[in-house]
This record gives sequence, C-alpha cells and structure tokens, in this order.
Amino acid sequence: NVVAVYSPADIRFSAIHFGVLMAGGIYTAINPNMDTEEVAQRLEETNAMIVFVAPMLLPRLLASIANSGLQIPASHIILTNGNKTSFSSIDSLDNTAFEPPSYLDVDLANRVAMIMYTSGTSGRPRGVMLTHRNIVAMYTLVGGYSARSQVIDKQPSVGSGKEQGRMLSALPLWQIYGHCVLCYQPLYTGDCAVLMPAFDAVEYLKVIEKYHITRLNATPSIFHTLFTKTVKSDNGKVAIKTDMSQQYDVRSVMAVGCGGAPLPPDRLQQCYEYFNHAPVVIGYGLTECCSVLAGGSWLKPAPGAIGIIYPNSIAKVVDQNGIETDDYGELCISGPHVMKGYLGAQTTEPISADGFLYTGDCARIVADGNVFLKGRMSDVFRTSHGIIYANDVENKLMQHPVVEDTAVVAYDTENGDVHLVAFVVLSSEGSAEQLCGVKDWIGQHIRGADISCRMIPAIPKSQSGKVLRHLLK
Repeated sequence: NVVAVYSPADIRFSAIHFGVLMAGGIYTAINPNMDTEEVAQRLEETNAMIVFVAPMLLPRLLASIANSGLQIPASHIILTNGNKTSFSSIDSLDNTAFEPPSYLDVDLANRVAMIMYTSGTSGRPRGVMLTHRNIVAMYTLVGGYSARSQVIDKQPSVGSGKEQGRMLSALPLWQIYGHCVLCYQPLYTGDCAVLMPAFDAVEYLKVIEKYHITRLNATPSIFHTLFTKTVKSDNGKVAIKTDMSQQYDVRSVMAVGCGGAPLPPDRLQQCYEYFNHAPVVIGYGLTECCSVLAGGSWLKPAPGAIGIIYPNSIAKVVDQNGIETDDYGELCISGPHVMKGYLGAQTTEPISADGFLYTGDCARIVADGNVFLKGRMSDVFRTSHGIIYANDVENKLMQHPVVEDTAVVAYDTENGDVHLVAFVVLSSEGSAEQLCGVKDWIGQHIRGADISCRMIPAIPKSQSGKVLRHLLK
C-alpha cells in the first residue's frame, strides 16, 4: 500500500516514514499548499490507500477523496495530532499493542520504498520511485564523504564532540532535500533536529538563539530573505532592518549547508560573513538520486565548484553527441542511489541501458574531481556569437548594485538567432529608469549577446529556491 502524509512540516513525519518502510509500505508526502483538485490528482497518481493528515487539512482531504474516486475508508485516515471521534490518530496508534516485524522479507533492492516528487522547475512535477537500496546507498555515501573529510582532510566531525549538535531546518518535507535532512541526516550525525513548520526570517533567528543551533540546512531563497530583511550589527549579532532593537545571536552556528538550488558566489560570501565565517557547504543533488550527489569540502571549497562527487558513484560528462568530454556537457550519474524510474512512465528514460542517469544538468568535472555547474542543459544558449550560459549572465547581473534578483530565459528569433531576456528584480535603491543602464552594463560584460531586460516584482521559484523558468517563458 501507498501511505501518504498530508500535513505542514511536522516532527512526526520521521516516525511515519520509518513506520511505513518497516511495515513494507510505500511512503509519499503531499504539499499542504495544494488545493482540492491537486490533492485528488496526487492521490490518484500514487494510488494512496492510507493517509496521515493534519486536522486543519482534514476537510480538504475528504473533499479530495470524494473527487478522486478512490475508496479510502475513514479507518484509513489517521490524524497527525488531536482526536476526532470518527478518526484515529497517531496518539491512539501509540497506545495500540503491536509488535512490528523484526525483518522485512522482501526484495529490498528493487522494492519501492517511497515516491517523492520533483520540484517541477521545467514543467509538471514527476513522481520518482525510490527503493530501499536507494535510501541505504544515499545514507552510506554521505557517511563515506564525511569520513573522507575527517580522515584525509583531517577535518573535525560536526556534532561529534561531547555536546550534542543541534540542526535547524525550515525546509519543506514533501521534497527530497527537506525529507533527508529530517529523516536521515540526524541518524548519521547524532544531531538533535529542530524543525520549523515554515520559514519566517524573525522566527528563524529566534530559534537559532533559543536552541543554540550549531548547524543550518537551508536554501538560497532562505539566505536571500535573511540578507534582505536583516543586517549584521557591530556587536556580532543580527538585527532586523525595520527595528534595529530586535537583535539575535547567531554565533552558535558552526556549519552551514546549502542546497536545493544554485547559490551565487556573492551570496556565498555573504553567508561566510553573516555566520561569523562558519564553514559553508554547497550541496548538489537530485530527487532522482535520493537527494545529495556532491558536496564541497568543509574547510577548502573550490571557488565556483559544487564540490566532489560522493563515494559509490560513477560520473561522466557527455557532449551533445553522447561522447565523453573534459569540457562542459551533460552530467550523467550511475550508482545504487539512482531511482528505479518515474511513476507511470512507459520507458526507462532518462536512464540509459548501461545504468547512467542523464541529469539534464550542464557540468564539467576537472582533474581534482571538483564539479562545476552551469545550470540546466536547456539553459545553455547557442547563439551566432557562441555559447552563452544563463547562469553566467545571472551571476554577473547579481553584481550590479541595483539588482536584487534575476533570471534569464531565451527564445529563437525570426533570423534563426537566440534572444536573451533577463527578468530583473530591482533593489529598494533601484528605479525603473535605471533598467536601461542595467541592460547597457550587462551588454558590456557579456559581449556579443542580444539581451534585453524586463522589470518584475519577484522571480517565480519553487519552495527550494529553484527558478521556475517555464513560467517566465
């Protein structure tokens, strides 16, 4: 059976997840922001037969079940907290005398353990089928990388001292990054997980100070909001810009992890300064590979790199003809962490016959093993003046003093060339009259490119911070 969780972020997600896996079921999580129609569609796609639901979302769930045509009886609807006479709850299950199986006698290598959905940056989110082997492989490869860092690079083990570390997450648990941070990372690090139901800049800082957080797992969008709404004060604390009397101590933070989307170089430098030069690790991963694939060194991050490919993985880069190259091309990954396939797919695409997942990401692997990303292959533009990467244009635009955020898309012109459009969010110091100056400025730095600029209130992004370019197009 597929067991779905339909709830805002809740510490109980971890117990539900491991309970479902131990019982031999398939776990999936539904975004609580989905409307009735979207929830009904997700229930149908996954064929969920049991649902854990937050009481506040129960009416919407019941309406979705009625619309979906699925037969989910009230006995298969379980509240994540509280009590209603018609439905059981986790608390009531806790009081049930039941001995779980000591061993799950199934083909764990190929048995689907969970269905997690992609962020949908290039279109509709797709269900990714991940096996028990995928989960164990991901957990051990992260442990292997950490061991390498500690033994070879002689780096300290975060949270391995006498005092237990405390990790803070405000990540969505229905996406693979947030799921792994809550369910798997604490098992390896031994950290105590502190979970926020949603991100709020002021509350985030309050929690860091109150619980003496030692490690953060966040996204570029979280850092962007922090740096926009707060400022570092002279006493080392962080103050709210609209009320400088509100100050919070973030000096307990010893390590910062960032994933879910690319982090521009200037934001990386801001992270160092904001958190008192605590090590910042940029992680790269895919839902199709059960989260993380590569990460930076804790102490010596290569400038511009996402880090090295984690152990137990095979990586190659191929050009547009499928031939391996030392230059930029499509990153392909093989290993025990690669998904079984997409839910409902009729083919094995994008997994090749020899087991390589074609990620769709444009990358280069240099001699020392560091991986450099240029974004999606669909964001590599072949113009009459040569190849232009959207990522390069965006990073350069972020250096302009009045640009707060930006995203670049392209379309084909009538003469067969490519025209680039940079959507720009101006800072509070910027004005519409300065947009022409921004266009001229970027034209001087990205020579030969046909680029226009358009002002926009905000760049559409997924909850993990990835740009939803298909909406801009």
